Amino acid sequence: MARTKYPLEPLEQLREQKSDAAKEALAAAVTAREAQERAVAAAAETARSHEA
Repeated sequence: MARTKYPLEPLEQLREQKSDAAKEALAAAVTAREAQERAVAAAAETARSHEA
């Protein structure tokens, strides 16, 4: 088997960075979803208060 030209450590670091980025993206998506749900609830409450 041929030896790789580059050591594996940078590949591990890249994999960890990608994993961290994926976790951050998921957290941002969850935060955005929660904000959207709050906005919808607030809009519904506003609509109900104007109907009354």
